[in-house]
Amino acid sequence: MPTPNRKGLIGILFIFLVLAIPFAIAYYVTSSNYNEKIKKWRTSPQDSQLTNHSKVTADQVLLIKDEKVVINRTGLVYKSNDQAVIKLDLYLLDLDPEQSYPLCIQRMNPKKTFWIQNTQYSVASVNKQSLKLKILDRYLTP
Repeated sequence: MPTPNRKGLIGILFIFLVLAIPFAIAYYVTSSNYNEKIKKWRTSPQDSQLTNHSKVTADQVLLIKDEKVVINRTGLVYKSNDQAVIKLDLYLLDLDPEQSYPLCIQRMNPKKTFWIQNTQYSVASVNKQSLKLKILDRYLTP
C-alpha cells in the first residue's frame, strides 16, 4: 500500500488554515457577542475620563486647549498660541472662582520664568493644542 505524500498533506493543511482563519475572524466580528462588547466599551464611563488630558505632576503641568486645571487654588486654562504671546486664563479660586483674568506670556525668551501665586513656572513646550509648564519652585504658606 502506498504511503501518502507528506508535502502534499502539509500543503493541504496550510491552504485549509489560510482559508479557515479569515473566515473564523469574520464570523467572530459579525457575531452578536462581539457587537455587545463593542457597544459596552463605547458607552462605558471611562470614555468621559479619556477626554480630559490635562494633568499635573510633581514637576510639570500639561494644559490642553480650553481645559481648566486647578493648581494650589489657582485655575489655569490654555487659550491660544500666537507668534509672540501665549494666552492663558487665570482663575483665582480664593478671590472669585467664576472670574477669569487674562495672562499673557511672552515667547521671546523661552528660559524666562514667571510666578503664579506661590509657584514658579517656565514654558517647557508649546503647540496649538497643548502647553507644558515646568514647575521650578513652590513657596507654600501654612
